Amino acid sequence: TLLVNGQPLAVGSDGRFFGSINYPAGTHAVRFVARTSTGAEVTETRTVSVAFTAAVVTVIVQGGDAWLLVQIDGAQAPNTGRVFTSGTSATFTGKEVRIRTGNAGATTVIYNGQLLGKLGDAGQVIDRTFTFQ
Repeated sequence: TLLVNGQPLAVGSDGRFFGSINYPAGTHAVRFVARTSTGAEVTETRTVSVAFTAAVVTVIVQGGDAWLLVQIDGAQAPNTGRVFTSGTSATFTGKEVRIRTGNAGATTVIYNGQLLGKLGDAGQVIDRTFTFQ
């Protein structure tokens, strides 16, 4: 098994793994713990530096479906202007990212590594703009 910062990740038969960690700007430690089926364990800690050069906005739809329209630097983002089902997510990057949701209570946002939480209440229509600073 493999744990990254305490979270389990699946390891493929070729030894590869994939995961996502959201960090705000700054320096952070990433801790890897690998365990074999016999209980042997190897721990490795790496330090990473995070710097943003754009507004990076991850939208997670959970707890209900939500209609989303996203504009990146003034142009509609591909595959938006539609209903996103609960359990889906998408990441948008630009100098300016504008989000309109038809269900703010089911729309959670991570902006440049910071979890902002839900944009509002269930069924509430919200417009939010994120800019790179």
